[in-house]
Amino acid sequence: MKKVLRVLQSMRFANLLLGLVALLCALSSLLPQGRGLPYYAENYPDAYLLIYRTHFYDVFKSWYFILLLGLLCLSLLLCTLRMLRKAMAGGKKELERAAALPNAEHLAPGQLEELRRYMASIRCKEEKRGESYLFHKNGFGRWGGMSFLTRSICG
Repeated sequence: MKKVLRVLQSMRFANLLLGLVALLCALSSLLPQGRGLPYYAENYPDAYLLIYRTHFYDVFKSWYFILLLGLLCLSLLLCTLRMLRKAMAGGKKELERAAALPNAEHLAPGQLEELRRYMASIRCKEEKRGESYLFHKNGFGRWGGMSFLTRSICG
């Protein structure tokens, strides 16, 4: 069961499913969809039985297309949940790691106030962890394309 779940959570599997859906969409554009069997028997006499048996006359309502879309949705949902769980756990670890930096800078009280004003002007949040002051911005950025900014300054 764990192997099946691991496969469903992988982006490689989601990309494969997306490719199959795109291939079916492209192939279905070669044949008019939603017509009756007499239309296909008249216009495609050599292939109308194959078209009918494979439901290629109405691909978007066929069981295999709906199954592919369902699997794609499930795969993307599981992949998203896995990545969200990693991102949420990663943010806490980043803050702890930043608070424990050995080469943090020591500032005079006036410099610390100046830094606080500057960081507030660019909308950074301040957090004190032990002896360290952490200024961070864009906490959701690690979940997307924007970078996660963390600075550690000891007071």
